[in-house]
Amino acid sequence: MAAYAALEFLDGYKSPVADGDEADPLEMRIADATYAAEDAIESHIVDMIQLGRSTSNEVSFFYEDLQQVIEEMNVIKNEAMEIAAEAQLQRKVSLTHAGSLTSSSNVKERMMVGFDDVQLQLLDWLTGGNCKRQIIPIVGMGGIGKTTLARHIFEHALVKEHFDIRAWTIISQTYNVRETLSQVLHQVTGNLGSDLSEEDLGEKLYKYLLCRSSRNNLATELTNSNSIDMRFLDDVSSWSLFSKTVFGGEGFPLQLKEIGKKIMGKCKGLPLSIVVIGGFLAKSELTLEYWEHIEENLSSIVNSENDEYCLRVLKLSYDHLPAYLKPCFLYMGMFGEDEKIRVAELMRLWVSEAFLKPIINKSLETIANEYLKELVDRNLILVHELGKLGNIKFCRMHDLLRDLSFQEAEKQRFYYVLGQHCPRGINSQRRIVIPRSTLDKTVRDALQLLFTRSFICHYVTVPQLLDFRFLRTLTTYKCIGEYSEENVFQSVNLRYLSVAVLREGFQIPSSISLLWNLHTLIVLSLREHTAPVEIWNMHQLKHIEFAGGGMYLPDPPSGHSDDIVIMENLETLKEVVDFNLNEGVVKRIPNIKKLYIRYKDKVMDRVKCLSYLQCLSKLESLRCFIEDGGVEYLQSISFNSRTHSRSCIFDAKTSIWRKFWKR
Repeated sequence: MAAYAALEFLDGYKSPVADGDEADPLEMRIADATYAAEDAIESHIVDMIQLGRSTSNEVSFFYEDLQQVIEEMNVIKNEAMEIAAEAQLQRKVSLTHAGSLTSSSNVKERMMVGFDDVQLQLLDWLTGGNCKRQIIPIVGMGGIGKTTLARHIFEHALVKEHFDIRAWTIISQTYNVRETLSQVLHQVTGNLGSDLSEEDLGEKLYKYLLCRSSRNNLATELTNSNSIDMRFLDDVSSWSLFSKTVFGGEGFPLQLKEIGKKIMGKCKGLPLSIVVIGGFLAKSELTLEYWEHIEENLSSIVNSENDEYCLRVLKLSYDHLPAYLKPCFLYMGMFGEDEKIRVAELMRLWVSEAFLKPIINKSLETIANEYLKELVDRNLILVHELGKLGNIKFCRMHDLLRDLSFQEAEKQRFYYVLGQHCPRGINSQRRIVIPRSTLDKTVRDALQLLFTRSFICHYVTVPQLLDFRFLRTLTTYKCIGEYSEENVFQSVNLRYLSVAVLREGFQIPSSISLLWNLHTLIVLSLREHTAPVEIWNMHQLKHIEFAGGGMYLPDPPSGHSDDIVIMENLETLKEVVDFNLNEGVVKRIPNIKKLYIRYKDKVMDRVKCLSYLQCLSKLESLRCFIEDGGVEYLQSISFNSRTHSRSCIFDAKTSIWRKFWKR
């Protein structure tokens, strides 16, 4: 609650040092006091869970710590009230046209404005009959529209028709050749080739392309070099893009046109600046006074050049974000450069970090989706891929916006990216990101010091983790490590746990039931494991995924009906092996939405198990795989199309059924 109270103040607070290189002292004091309150409360809870009791001395220490935090918060509150009162006196409220103008909040399509001639030139080079291999660089400063142009051409109907094979891959500053080859191979053959070496991947890809070169000449000779040099937009194209970004298909209000052209001019024809500032204005007060204020702020930074100038323009949009959106935006920088980010994972991480402000009669997932949509509407997050039902499935971030999030995160101590050395003071960091390039010794040194809430690891190997009593978020999903009862599964404050377990003989310990606040559990293993029966008592669990080999889920414990724990929050259950569906199980998971199950045990009475699927009235997505045939079992499943799945995939060795329903 301390965090939400702080947000109430910050929503209306305008920092006097927003343009500086240092964080606002008042904002940092609020953050530190909020963190101290969380630490005091959750430390007491952890002690009670681990010890099973609370001594009088421990209670006394708890109240002393909490009292210190309360006193500091009272001091901050008084200062904040004085600032708010002064700001209210100085603020001029203009009602002219306020609230009378609206803008579309729909997810915007990629807008290629002012590049018609460039598109035609590229299409001519690619589809004009040249049989030799071409490499066509698209060059220009950050934010000029290089990636947008390339993606637009890649998806153009003429290109799709002309080329038998198309593949899209992103090579960032820190790229991996093997991963790039694997991505291309997967797109052209459907085979990921995850077990192949770099040389084998290259050879397999070469042979496949060679066999399918009926229209594509794979000659080693290159044609004369062609390139596209992206230019800035002219005034006409800039205005067209600016207008579409702010008001969509609606006309530009006459009272804002003059100031709008001044703002557009300050963006200097840079598309990224135009769409980000435009996206910000689309969500702002649509008054002349407010737009003049924005134009004055832009005027103070127009003397900078290139990327530095663009970053300062983008920072203006960040500074004017509502307080509740700022941590969500900053968090995006924790993902890799050019990484496509799975939205479902992102939202769960936001939930675990307590970024979302609860709203009555709205789930946290709904709120997270609204936050994401707001950031997309402001052009701070880019849509990468849509799902079958039109929802955003993957998103990504422009490099310059990611650079901005890095700068702001470092300034505000929001998260720390571990480099080649472990600096002093790292133990005060709330969130730690470990890139792949980090040295082994640096990781080991850091793990001896950490007092962190979130541990995001992109590392290849992870040493033995310590017992982090305040750890909320742990994601080492793509890493190799060993996790035992003594560490990870006893971090009782965890809300989000995503781990890879490759050690032979590993079993999830029964102590996992002590994770009182865990809502997401993702376990990757190459072998099949058995979950502890205590997992049925974890009523906070919302998403369970057993990737790789899958997991056996034991029957829930029997007992009196009053003692049965209903997992009313559970919505996702993936990769369960030989799931013994019965009346008791269905009653425990009444709100399940996604269910992925796999059967291989010939003895199991599959017909009886699968018949209970129709009792799961909230089911939206079902995948059922039966290894040794099983067509007759799958055909026996029936659903009411009005109340059940939107999407079902039934696999029976060589046969696949797909059914799609709309509510």
